[in-house]
Amino acid sequence: MATNNNRLTSNRAIHPGEILREELKERGIKQKDFAKAIGWQATHLNEFIKGKRNLNEDLAMRLESQLGIPFKTWMSLHSGYIYECKALEKNADYKMISNKLEPSKPVHPGEVLREELENRGISQKKFSEQIGIPYKNLNDILNCRKPITENTALLLEAALGIPAHILIGLQTDYNMQVIKQDPSFLERLANIRKMAAML
Repeated sequence: MATNNNRLTSNRAIHPGEILREELKERGIKQKDFAKAIGWQATHLNEFIKGKRNLNEDLAMRLESQLGIPFKTWMSLHSGYIYECKALEKNADYKMISNKLEPSKPVHPGEVLREELENRGISQKKFSEQIGIPYKNLNDILNCRKPITENTALLLEAALGIPAHILIGLQTDYNMQVIKQDPSFLERLANIRKMAAML
């Protein structure tokens, strides 16, 4: 399966269709021929590749059968895409500060994770048992009282298919935003910059 390091640092959600387009291009397969091979309408495949149609389990199975890329991989890519869309949507409220865009309100990854569990109809208690962490710890994360650690991010990735690096990235962004809203710390930074300018 084709990989691209730029995907890891993209500031937008990557639809699985984009990855399929790269895969077909790399293998020299025309979209029309591929649509016929998987028993799909060419127009529907084109919509999927352009990100206008979402992945479903039926298509994921067809892609696995034809390309050898596991069903679970496609579903994980889809979950990651949906999650990134929600995260970007939550961070869409921006204001201009010193020619840099900063979210007006820090968004804890627990908020997005809580919505994900609700959308999937998974109870917090059942999920905490599934991933093997105390219910209170999970509840604290979902209610923005505790950060998502690297270990927890990997557990969440295994259970939900949401890439761990996305969760850690959201947590880091949240931490940075909180720090930048602390007046005393901002004053400290300003003083350091003044002293640095005099050196």
